[in-house]
Amino acid sequence: MAGYFTGVYPRSPFSHGPTFKLESCSPALCLAMMALGAIDRFEYASATQLFHYSKALFFDSHQHKARSQMNRATGVSPMKNDNTSQRQSMDEVRCLLCLAQFASWHSDSSIRTEAYMLQSLLVQGLRSSSLEETPDTLQHLNWEEWAQRESDRRTKLFTFCFLGVQNIAYDMPPGILCDEINLQLPCSCPEWTAPDQTTWNLLRESAPGEPRRLNDTVEQLLSTDPVDRQCTQISPVGNYVVMHGLLNKILWSRRSMSGSLSQTLSTDFQSVLE
Repeated sequence: MAGYFTGVYPRSPFSHGPTFKLESCSPALCLAMMALGAIDRFEYASATQLFHYSKALFFDSHQHKARSQMNRATGVSPMKNDNTSQRQSMDEVRCLLCLAQFASWHSDSSIRTEAYMLQSLLVQGLRSSSLEETPDTLQHLNWEEWAQRESDRRTKLFTFCFLGVQNIAYDMPPGILCDEINLQLPCSCPEWTAPDQTTWNLLRESAPGEPRRLNDTVEQLLSTDPVDRQCTQISPVGNYVVMHGLLNKILWSRRSMSGSLSQTLSTDFQSVLE
């Protein structure tokens, strides 16, 4: 786990480190994070074992969840609390993201082939986790509640970015379109790395405002209108997400058009990006 937070986490910070609690994670997610941490420390045999254990636990939990949903739909068992269900869904997405990252770049071809199956599950999990975000009163949230919400948002956005990398690496059409994601961009780095609630409160008070939405930012960058100053006030992680949003737009446009129309559209995008 230390290998995950020192090696993997800085490149893909979607689990909030300062408030992370091992006992609050599902067993499958813990093992998936440990697998990534082990391979980052070149412990390949242990990493592969942890990957298979995590995958087995995930599918067992996934089947149990499907049976429970069927029982609730037929009235056999009582309905589950929405918050509990949301936490389980997000844990599943995080686990799948870790497993897919592990499988995609593994040296063993038999494990790499599992990335396709994990990718399809990741798309399903991302869609079911809700890609809509309504304005709410974040000032009434405490540090841990805010961290959980920001972690969920980052998990969805980093999943979108990972799927974008897969589309480019394996020359596949996008499974999730940028237009479908109605989420705010990640918060600033100081807010995310604040070590305690007191520091976070001070940073929140001096924050310029809520981050822009991914859709709005990408659309404005691709328009011919002058770029709003707020567009430049984006965190490094936010810029990474926006970059993948632009790539998603370009890839989808080139695949959906053909012939001279595709070439014209590509030229238009090129002139805007320049």
